[in-house]
Amino acid sequence: MVRRRLNVVWVRPALSLIFAAHNRGCSTRVIPLPNGGLGLRIKTMKVEIELDLQPQGTIEMTVEELESGEIWEFEAENAEKAQELVEANI
Repeated sequence: MVRRRLNVVWVRPALSLIFAAHNRGCSTRVIPLPNGGLGLRIKTMKVEIELDLQPQGTIEMTVEELESGEIWEFEAENAEKAQELVEANI
């Protein structure tokens, strides 16, 4: 398996998303993706959010409501839109 270096373009947006989640009392994990992207996992008592910040500039987001098991998928075109989606779901 070939691992790629983390795309530094995601450092500031990732820190902003982590800070927003932390301010709302959420637990957050950071996971390097094999393609050079960055994965963020945010968990509250009600939802679990997975964000994959892809090297090509897209952000894929999955929200799972823990009680019902319902899952929604979103794609954000930039970090600001991803932060809006995260804040709306936590």
